[in-house]
Amino acid sequence: MSPIPYRPEIDGLRAVAILAVLFYHAVPTWLPGGFVGVDVFFVISGYLITSILAAEHAATGRIDLPGFYARRARRLLPALGLVVVATVLLGWVLVPTGPFVHDLLESAGASLLFAGNVYFQFTSGGYFDGPGDEMPLLHLWSLGVEEQFYLVFPLILLAAGRLGRRGATWGLGLLALASFGLAEHLMGRAPNTAFFQMPPRFWELAAGALVALSVPRTRSPWLAIAGLSLIAWAALSPAGSFPGIGALPPVLGAVLVLVPVHGGLSARLPRPVVAIGKCSYSLYLWHWPLLALERATSIGEPPAWRMLAWCALAVLLAGISYRYVERPALARLGRRPSRYVLTLSAATVSLVLVAGLTAHALHRPREGAAELAARAKLDRPPYHDECHFALDEDVEQLIWCRSAAGDPRIAVWGDSHALAWSPFAWEIADRRGTVATLVSMDACPPVVGFATERADFPTHQANCGRLNDMALEALPAFDTVVLAARWASYMAPGAEPEFDEQLDRAIAALGSVPEILIILPAYELREPAPKCILAEMESACSLSRDAAEAARADTVARLRAVAERHPNVRLVDPLPYFCGTGECPVRKGLDALFWDDDHVSTSAARGFAHWFNATARQGAAAP
Repeated sequence: MSPIPYRPEIDGLRAVAILAVLFYHAVPTWLPGGFVGVDVFFVISGYLITSILAAEHAATGRIDLPGFYARRARRLLPALGLVVVATVLLGWVLVPTGPFVHDLLESAGASLLFAGNVYFQFTSGGYFDGPGDEMPLLHLWSLGVEEQFYLVFPLILLAAGRLGRRGATWGLGLLALASFGLAEHLMGRAPNTAFFQMPPRFWELAAGALVALSVPRTRSPWLAIAGLSLIAWAALSPAGSFPGIGALPPVLGAVLVLVPVHGGLSARLPRPVVAIGKCSYSLYLWHWPLLALERATSIGEPPAWRMLAWCALAVLLAGISYRYVERPALARLGRRPSRYVLTLSAATVSLVLVAGLTAHALHRPREGAAELAARAKLDRPPYHDECHFALDEDVEQLIWCRSAAGDPRIAVWGDSHALAWSPFAWEIADRRGTVATLVSMDACPPVVGFATERADFPTHQANCGRLNDMALEALPAFDTVVLAARWASYMAPGAEPEFDEQLDRAIAALGSVPEILIILPAYELREPAPKCILAEMESACSLSRDAAEAARADTVARLRAVAERHPNVRLVDPLPYFCGTGECPVRKGLDALFWDDDHVSTSAARGFAHWFNATARQGAAAP
């Protein structure tokens, strides 16, 4: 099969896309929409794959599917395998905690099977959310989308080809419209599915395919200039509705750049731009693991200069892997290309490990820090999945998880902080010789009429309301109800203007309950506790008792005002136990007080229950 003609402007477009992604990942505030570079890559991939398949079909009257998949494997797997192996080794060196390495190995396996998009849909919490910033292989979700597209698209093209070129174009166009409609539909119901899965992304790759099949060519550069302007505008704009309407500008921009041929921007492209485009795949693979591991080992956002330094190293590694891994794998250079590629891959991995070991030696964690950090990350209720509702989970009935056999008489009700505090109720129930249970959902406070809508989880408000209605039907029969939530987030200015009244109404609806305990906020760390412990920066993560009191003063005052209207309500303050009179630390002894930055650990919740039982008679548990 003869190759399709080389188009330098495609490498120029790749350079624009990878640089946008690079700057967005390194310093997001510099290019808030730089992630649209991935959408541009999707369009390019659709165009190139369709051009190759169409040329093969025109020349031979058929498409060699095994040959096509073998070429895709040679194109993607060598550099991908190299980067995944290097990332796993580097992650094990820099963040040697069991949970981190376990998650990294899981994501590596999923990524090598081109299922990273499926894996990260359920583990990352969302591409734009904080936890994903420290997942070294998160960026490989896009390879999963592309490879799944490659798996089905030749079959679609063969089926549509029976209708002729015109029929194939119309059929592909209809599929693209259906995919776009699906993306818009899912954005309102399951945004993570819309973002990570291939079917809602199909239209972006199909846009490039349609250019290859049907769009007439022109030599005018103005379409390309307009396309680059659209991409630049999208890259400079904050995140919109992706991959729905918000993805139209970069996709259309990429299409406009691809339409002109020989006379568009080809002659105007500087050689360095074309060079960056040629190694854009390797650069995409290398840059994110370096940035994510930097964030995983830093307290606070690393300075821009350090992130850009890692980007510079990524450019160097990309050049090496493109020259000595990608090209030999494609061209089968030499008599023993596999040994050649293997040798250079080992050398590149060694270079990465030398950089990692140097960083590790400059800041080596004390002996046992990794174990303490791993212990902190795992110090959370083990019944999280079985007993707690997630943001996107539909509520049909309450889940009566119990601390022991028997009918529960104590209930913890609230959001994920109620889940975190449930061991407190378990200990109280055990001391009183009774049983406790849990009613909780992410971001769902224990109130009546919670009105906050979430664009990322549109069904959450209704599910939260349903859960709280069910709670208010069942909990008045209990002896004790413990209310716990991340109170400050709902009481922040502009968050939920009628929150105090909503809480008051919920307590009134529980009026027959003899004892209602409201757990006051403790404090929030500057970074997750496991990260602070591993980086030996616990003092930088902790805060003084005065600072903690000041941060929560307004929230405590408002909760106290609500409590004073109900004689059966008692405020329970964990701060004296957590902080004493001085510093509010990351941990007590070997046990972290939090398993992230704001959820108390199981050890802390149990320890506070023992303190509460010992001091409640003196009234020391209430401020």
